[in-house]
Amino acid sequence: MNKVISISTLVVIGGCASWYLNGAKLADRDYAAGQKGGFKIDACFSLADHASVPGPTATYHFVTDEGKGGLFERATDGSGSLIQNRWTEPDGDHYFTWVQRSGWEYVFPKNAAPARLVYSGVEVMTAPDGSKRPGTSPSFKCDLIPLPGGQ
Repeated sequence: MNKVISISTLVVIGGCASWYLNGAKLADRDYAAGQKGGFKIDACFSLADHASVPGPTATYHFVTDEGKGGLFERATDGSGSLIQNRWTEPDGDHYFTWVQRSGWEYVFPKNAAPARLVYSGVEVMTAPDGSKRPGTSPSFKCDLIPLPGGQ
């Protein structure tokens, strides 16, 4: 289902200016090269009917670029996108990116399992801290599963 493909795959498939990536940048290198750990997704579940769909083949890694932290979505070939739109809530850290009306939020709670939320028809709002956040409800939830080697 095209709602759960990776950001980098979506941008490559789109191939035109209307597929503008927001809240992230296309990676200029493999930010996770040599790094241990990170996260993967096995499956995503519809929040409407709990139907399962395969997760993306990408992995997700906390990285630093030019002194700033980010979440690197890494395709199997080392390409990907670096998500830099971030905010912290009492429940944990959030990263969010979107292309047109499709959005992806990554939530790393302090005391619960991390997740990727997928938005279809997303409305984006600007928070007082300047971060961009989803203003609508997600359609899918994907559990982020730690890779061997820690996070």
